[in-house]
Amino acid sequence: MSSATANGIHHPQTNGHNSQQDQIPFNIDQLAADFDLAGQDECNSSARMFERTRIQVLADERGHVQKKTFTKWVNSHLTRVGCRINDLYTDLGDGRNLIRLLEILSGERLPKATRGKMRIHCLENVDKAIMFLQEQHVHLENIG
Repeated sequence: MSSATANGIHHPQTNGHNSQQDQIPFNIDQLAADFDLAGQDECNSSARMFERTRIQVLADERGHVQKKTFTKWVNSHLTRVGCRINDLYTDLGDGRNLIRLLEILSGERLPKATRGKMRIHCLENVDKAIMFLQEQHVHLENIG
């Protein structure tokens, strides 16, 4: 018998020698090209990930610089009435310092800020500031 059958698959016998029938077609150039493409895909993927991460870091840094700059600008005006903010987002969030800032910038008297720490009081104060800006025909982008 010139061949053996294992698991229903026909295998030619080789007697320790490789014949052309036994060899699997193998193209070294194609293997090298496939390897290069795989390496390029991995390299491109790493480069894209680095680029995305770097863009996010720069955006975060820019946001931090803008927040710090605007906080200093607000404080330069609030010092006239003896006020100061530390965090732009939280310290203007209750609306009281926002009303003070608008009074300083406009030179006009705004409605008195509502006392209280509840969310409804904060919203009422911010609403007073926004209503004043609308009366002054100040266009607010993405607000109200």
